[in-house]
Amino acid sequence: MNDTNAAIIEDHVKNMNLPESTGRHILDTIAVVEEHLNGGIELTKPMPGDLVMILNSGDCLVKNRSLGIIEGIVGEYRNHYLVCFNDSTFNDGKIVNASGGPAYCIDSARLKQSPRILNKTFWKWKDFPRAGGGEYYIKSCKVWILNKGGSK
Repeated sequence: MNDTNAAIIEDHVKNMNLPESTGRHILDTIAVVEEHLNGGIELTKPMPGDLVMILNSGDCLVKNRSLGIIEGIVGEYRNHYLVCFNDSTFNDGKIVNASGGPAYCIDSARLKQSPRILNKTFWKWKDFPRAGGGEYYIKSCKVWILNKGGSK
């Protein structure tokens, strides 16, 4: 990591106003920020693996303030994303793929940046795909806000 990226990460973490006792969370957050920077990705764009909090859902299947996951190829920005709610999510560092639902195709421009970063449980293959071959892990994720305003 170069000095410029280190300064950006330090500023990003300071602006989150996390309590001192969350040392591990800060390390996870730094890893997420580094991951975005190392991929040449702006921190102001929603990316696969980020979370979406829905407001004014207007949908009986997705309650207000529910969290969904942005699916896609890690590090690849798109104008539209599939966002899956009530999910179980695979993330091997290359691809984010969720099962659950419902899932909606959402215009990235409708997602508003939030200062929140939350921990999310993902799963990946331990070594190779097989029955019982998955393992769970926790990763810090940026949160984006989708205000549906009662529309679908």
